[in-house]
Amino acid sequence: MSALRSMRRQSALLCVCLGLLLLSARESLSQSAAVCRAKVSAPLISPAAGTYTTSQSVRIKPASGNAAIYFTLDGSIPGTSSARYSAPIAISVNETIKAIAVPTGCGQSVVVAASYTITPPTATPQFSLASGTYTSIQAVSIADATPGATIYFTTDGTTPTTASNQYTGAVGLNVGAQTLRAIALASGYSTSVGAAATYTVTPPTAAPIFGTPAGAYTATQMISLAS
Repeated sequence: MSALRSMRRQSALLCVCLGLLLLSARESLSQSAAVCRAKVSAPLISPAAGTYTTSQSVRIKPASGNAAIYFTLDGSIPGTSSARYSAPIAISVNETIKAIAVPTGCGQSVVVAASYTITPPTATPQFSLASGTYTSIQAVSIADATPGATIYFTTDGTTPTTASNQYTGAVGLNVGAQTLRAIALASGYSTSVGAAATYTVTPPTAAPIFGTPAGAYTATQMISLAS
């Protein structure tokens, strides 16, 4: 009976020891994984997140080493089953890139994200009348190819803004020299490149008026001229 009790105690002690060993091993593995993750730097994304007027070519590279890069464009968290980065990513619409770095045998980095807003410029306004000198009063129409664009203009040569005159119809030109400038802006677009044209309106001088009508006379006539 004494021997049986001894065997039971030894068995219990053995179970306890094995349990402690397993627990220690698990903690060690957990700590190693945490240390490994801490050592993996998040990948670098360029250009920086922000608003751009043209499509962007986005590059992702490891902060150090030769870690593999995985990314998503749909807002989901990337993993090793996500698309693997191998070449610059063309961004032409509003998108968010999320990426991770995965080095060999050492877990993965934290997720890094960059959001891009692409707002192409509104088309440049077009004038119906080319720059030049004209001998009669002119009216200039302004059009824009971007649907829904609002046009703003000035006639004194200053740079127009969205606080300038809003175009609603043909702009009449005054006698003399003047510069017409215009910009356009549409929803979802950035402000257009400015358009400008310089006009000089110089009506011809009125023909002189003879004080004595043309005709046949029997005496000498004094002819007066008026403008």
